[in-house]
Amino acid sequence: MSTVTSVPFALGTIKLDLSPLQTTLGAVALFALALYVSLFPLREYRLLYKNVRGPSRVSALWGNGKQVFLREPLESHQEWVETYGPTFRWPFMMGSHRIASIDPLVMSTVLNDTDTFVKPPEQLKSLGELLGQGVLVVQHEHHRRQRRVMAPAFGPAAIRALEDVFMEKAVQLRNKINDLLEDESVESSPTPAAPQDKVPGARKVDIEKYLAEMALDIIGVAGFDYHFDGG
Repeated sequence: MSTVTSVPFALGTIKLDLSPLQTTLGAVALFALALYVSLFPLREYRLLYKNVRGPSRVSALWGNGKQVFLREPLESHQEWVETYGPTFRWPFMMGSHRIASIDPLVMSTVLNDTDTFVKPPEQLKSLGELLGQGVLVVQHEHHRRQRRVMAPAFGPAAIRALEDVFMEKAVQLRNKINDLLEDESVESSPTPAAPQDKVPGARKVDIEKYLAEMALDIIGVAGFDYHFDGG
């Protein structure tokens, strides 16, 4: 059984004798075309930050998501920082984009202006379940109120009161690194130094690990009067 479909035309109307299957397939094709245009060319055209440089899209469906998630954490981002600078955009799923930045000014602006830079609802939900409704999660007036409550704890007087803790942990870190340089039987890095990096009388030290341990010790003593003894 066929269906007569009238299609508007510049000089009149064209009547097409189409079967139900052909009509359905045509509707699906038109829907797919409209979906593609709205997700890719139209979204790209309306993108407010398309002047921000970044990598080209690898997959129409996944964007560069697989490239990010199947590699070591931040490995792709590190390569993009070296190629495109401290602030870049990368294609995500279904024609969307993500902006990443290691620029301190950008991060400060985003974190302080919670009215303009709001968190997505799904991110708020997951962060709230993980961290509770604290200053890192809440937004707008709730965020400002919590910041006002916390401000005295991070004022100049409060920081000066912790100088002894900072100095003590810094001296401990210095002594630890000196011991590592003198005692080669103690592992100082999870990976050996590259041949071109070997220097007589020196060793490769995973300084990030020891800085993190020092930071944890400072937070424990200064914030909770508890000694984690991280390293």
